[in-house]
Amino acid sequence: MKVINVLAVLALLVMGMAVYTNPTREQYIMWLKSRSGESGPGVLGVMTSAVQPVVIDGTTLSRNYLFFSVYQTRLIGGEVTALGAFGGFLELGKAEPSEAPSFPEKAPGSPGTADR
Repeated sequence: MKVINVLAVLALLVMGMAVYTNPTREQYIMWLKSRSGESGPGVLGVMTSAVQPVVIDGTTLSRNYLFFSVYQTRLIGGEVTALGAFGGFLELGKAEPSEAPSFPEKAPGSPGTADR
């Protein structure tokens, strides 16, 4: 019986630590900004450091699942998906521009397009 109680307490402690150390969106932006230099020149590489957080924030979709968060950032250079947990990030996938889902093109004559 004591083993079950100890395991239950340990599980609650781990879950509490996961909730407490779940990274914020701002931490994700700083992490992705720091990784932009590692991946070589790209869209983020040519931007000034003052502009990068604004662009990353505007193109990021975040989902918080209490114990962890999933972040998806879509840029011209591709798409990055990362898992945030226990104060760190794990890159789940990186799609190149040709693999990244594209936005549908507007039909001719629709609002926002110019007829040629």
